Order: sequence, then C-alpha cells, then structure tokens
Amino acid sequence: MRQFVIGDVHGCNVSLLALLKKIDMQLDDELYFLGDYVDRGQDSKGVFDTIFGLIEAGYKVVCLMGNHEAMLLGAMGNIADQYFWKQHGGKQTLKSFGTDEIYDIPVLYIDFIKNMPIVMEVGDYILVHGGLNFNQIDPLKPSQQMIWIRDWYEKINYEWLGKRIIVHGHTPQSYRITQEQLQNIEDDRVLNIDCGCVFDKHPLPRLACFELNSRQLYIQANIEK
Repeated sequence: MRQFVIGDVHGCNVSLLALLKKIDMQLDDELYFLGDYVDRGQDSKGVFDTIFGLIEAGYKVVCLMGNHEAMLLGAMGNIADQYFWKQHGGKQTLKSFGTDEIYDIPVLYIDFIKNMPIVMEVGDYILVHGGLNFNQIDPLKPSQQMIWIRDWYEKINYEWLGKRIIVHGHTPQSYRITQEQLQNIEDDRVLNIDCGCVFDKHPLPRLACFELNSRQLYIQANIEK
C-alpha cells in the first residue's frame, strides 16, 4: 500500500489528471489532498468531479480543507466575504460551474467542503494545509489558523513533534526548494508541497505529490490551456 499526498490544485484539473496517471494509483493505495481545490484555475468543478470519480471507483481519498474552501463557505453568508473571495479566484470557480451566483453551486459540492477535516495524522506524518500554530497548547487542535498560517518554521517545537513530519501546502514555492526540503527532511521534519501550479508567473509552476512510505516526490508541470 502506498500513501500519496497532493498539494494545492487550484482548479488545474488537466494537470491533476496527468499527475494521477503518473503515480498510477492502485485500489489498495491511499490518496490525501491538502486543500485549495478551487479558485484561480479554470476548472475547480472538474477537480471535484475528478475526486468524486476516484471515490466512486473505490479508491480511498481524503480531502483536507484549505483556506480557499473556507473562503468559499464564508462567501455564502456575507456579501463582503463574497467580494473578497471573488477577487481571489472565486470568479474562476463560479465560471467553472457555469454561473455568476455562488448559491447556484450544487449542494453536493458545498456539503463535501463542509465535511472536510482540517488536520490529520497518517502514521508518522501530520497533514495540514497551512501549518501548525505552536503557540497553542495543543498544536494539533483543529483551528482556522491551520489553513491560513505562514512563516511558522522557526516556532516548531521539535520536542513535541518527535519523529513526526509535517507535510503542508498553502505557501507557493519552487519545486526545487521542495526537493531541497525533502533532502533535509530528517533534520527539519517539514515538507511544503505547494509548488505554485496555478501561478503562471511563478518560477516553473508544478503540481506536486509526495508518497509517504518511499518518500518519493512526483512532479507534474502545469499543462492547463
């Protein structure tokens, strides 16, 4: 059994499909997504439909919540939040659903987002979208900070962390930096697999996948039209 973790997809469904083909999942494998399925890219709906198809085919898939899913949910109850969300990729998400109105997004997708966990442990790994807040008494207690936090590496409590490794996304970086983190993973105990797939101006935009047991990193170039 292999355990795959995929970083921020942001509506890049063509790239996601290519990455899934590359890793060649089997039915006894597990697949974890770290959030940010929606916004900015052209096919947020397609990303969800790809995930739904995997689940319906019998694959074990777990989807964590990202800050963009939280923004979408918040936009449903507040006009100001809806404006903010649309300015940060929400317009593209609505377009993928063929609408300009957030309330036209089918309830199937909204309920799926509402039921997403924020953080989880898989063996010796901690999976989370943004990171952990080590100012909390219990850094693993689910909170909205976990999906928004940045610049937290210097606060890592290694005594508390022990042999565990934190795998996260949220903060785009070059895949070469991700590769360097992987080389130092035994010392730093952290790996960021958000390789900026959706950002055209980001150096070498990539979608990344990390296999927990072999510690193999799979990289897929952005191939969206």
